[in-house]
Amino acid sequence: MATSPESNSAASPALILQLLDALDVLFGLHPGFRPAHAKGATCSGTFTPSAEAVNLTRAPHVARPSTPIVVRFSDSSGLPSVADNDPELASPRGFAVRFYLADHVHTDIIAHSYDGFPVRTGAEFLEFLHAAAAFGKGQPEALGAFLASHPRAKQFVEAPKPIPSSFARESFFAVTAFQHRRDFLTQTAAIAAATTAALVGTRQVTAGDPSFMNNVPDPLLAGKELPTFKFALEKSSAKVLRIWESPRAATVKCLA
Repeated sequence: MATSPESNSAASPALILQLLDALDVLFGLHPGFRPAHAKGATCSGTFTPSAEAVNLTRAPHVARPSTPIVVRFSDSSGLPSVADNDPELASPRGFAVRFYLADHVHTDIIAHSYDGFPVRTGAEFLEFLHAAAAFGKGQPEALGAFLASHPRAKQFVEAPKPIPSSFARESFFAVTAFQHRRDFLTQTAAIAAATTAALVGTRQVTAGDPSFMNNVPDPLLAGKELPTFKFALEKSSAKVLRIWESPRAATVKCLA
């Protein structure tokens, strides 16, 4: 289940700069690469909604027969050379999808392979990054203190993060929540994208190629039968309830 929105206001420019600086401290400066999820593979595809989707959202991409999309799969850290099978730095894996609605008009979903997020606010995320950087410098007590006071972050750090053999065998969950209206009620919901292929489970892939997932073309993302990802809507509550799942899909293919 994704986190609930902390407020209706965006993070301040000062906080954004602090977060970027903290990521640079944690992973180092790598010009030309993103400060997080630096290593990734970009794919193109088509999103096809189910007939039921229009009952849950006014988003334009569910009111159309299909919408072109671009998807970026990625490893977690800000290290461009991180190995895809690194158990500490490659997960959770990222899934960012952009729906192209018109020229210069689009909407995005940012997701990763862990069902949730370690903190609720940008300020807490900054604290988390500072504690992680201190841990890397031989000061484990800083991270220990943060995790002791933030059970959600502790659960995130300690949760198993199995390594799949391909991005096409991974499940992804929206990082931020979305609000939708139904029967005059406002509910907080999360959109999840899940592959139809089974997860590898707890298998730890130790392929000789450190970029076996990011190599283009990935055999599963560029084969004759392209992978299908199902987009689902989950009610955000103490008990997660899946209230809609598209029988159709978004089909993606690695770009050359």
